Amino acid sequence: MKAVFLLILLIGLTTVSGGKKGKKDPCKETSKKMLKCLKKGYEPTILTEKDLEECSVKPKKMKKKETKRCIKREKEFSEGGCSPLCKEEEEQTDTPPAPPAPCTKKSVEECKNSQQVFPGGAMEPKFYDGISTFDGCVEKCRSVAGCVAFVYIPKVSRCYTKKADHGALSSEFVEGRISFSMAMSCLEECRDE
Repeated sequence: MKAVFLLILLIGLTTVSGGKKGKKDPCKETSKKMLKCLKKGYEPTILTEKDLEECSVKPKKMKKKETKRCIKREKEFSEGGCSPLCKEEEEQTDTPPAPPAPCTKKSVEECKNSQQVFPGGAMEPKFYDGISTFDGCVEKCRSVAGCVAFVYIPKVSRCYTKKADHGALSSEFVEGRISFSMAMSCLEECRDE
């Protein structure tokens, strides 16, 4: 007896939940059909300005069969109490914006300036000796609080760290000296691809 009752209960619940799943929104289908009519050139006779909010209706000559079909659709739409047509169309046809292009950050080599320096903006201490490579100077600047740029002099293995108030990048001013420099912010820039 309990098994029969449970079976009946299970069938009843399945029927109730199944009815909800299969139910379609009548306005969605009616609106879709009505929009097709408007695009073909149907000039509505029943619909109000509110129903046609933001629609651009351009009447065109239509075949009798199409016109009858559109009259029927207009009647279904107006009796269905559906939301304004073109506002709904905009929502349906809006496409999400394209995702931004992936950003590949610039490398140290791409940011390296040859024979150019950042004047002024010296930090304390003004420089670090014993830095044997340009990459070593990059790492030194990363490790010093407030360092935003640097100038590297390879001949003497010296790295001049610079704070934010340094001058604009300019040509090397010591005759015969070979120098390299870099603004740390360059490493955050995207490559031009």
